[in-house]
Amino acid sequence: MVPCQCSQCIESDQPHLFNFTILKDRQKLRKKTTMECQLSAIDVPLNLLLAGFEIPAPHDLNLAIPTEPKIETSATMNTIKIFLASSSELKADRQQFEIFINRENKKHVRQGIFFELVLWEDFLDAMSPTRSQDEYNKAVAECDVFVSLFHTKAGKYTEEEFLKALETFKAHNRPLIYTYFKGAAVNLNDITSEILSLLNFKQKLKDLEHFYTTYNDINDLKHQFGEQLPKLLSELGYS
Repeated sequence: MVPCQCSQCIESDQPHLFNFTILKDRQKLRKKTTMECQLSAIDVPLNLLLAGFEIPAPHDLNLAIPTEPKIETSATMNTIKIFLASSSELKADRQQFEIFINRENKKHVRQGIFFELVLWEDFLDAMSPTRSQDEYNKAVAECDVFVSLFHTKAGKYTEEEFLKALETFKAHNRPLIYTYFKGAAVNLNDITSEILSLLNFKQKLKDLEHFYTTYNDINDLKHQFGEQLPKLLSELGYS
């Protein structure tokens, strides 16, 4: 899903989202060079929406319009895979984090860097001869960065993904691991026995001497992870 870049959505935490495939199909038809935002009714240039998601082909360059600055991309695009792990209770935070990464891509594509966010939703249609979790664990091992989010529980599979990331890091110094706990207030009626899984997992992190970070809301998470991006790129050799 590609966030809208119209004047209304660009400043919003909940912009309209376009389907990437639909944008590409419309671009191939070349009958129209814009897509209408369903929130603002503003026509947005296709090349602006797709900038940062791919290197434009030569025949696409004529779609640029004078009012929009041309985005220069590096001849070589370096892809950094970021695996995002969390339970379904943080679905809204996951969606906002995805939008945040998409916007960061628009900044970093000029330096030839593209952040590919890997989500468990991407594997829903994948078939595995064993179990779906094996596919997730394999993806974790192939990523450059592993980000995990927790709130009121530590799900069995999220914890398994964390341990897989840690095992891979010890063997190959990748993926870089970032662990965040949401510190927002919780309604007492929403607390279940699963809170014990969170406490046990925090103790496990303490025993492993792995430091985690607390965030208050999605804006705080984006701010904190955004500050880590320059250090992350340096660690991965892209400084």
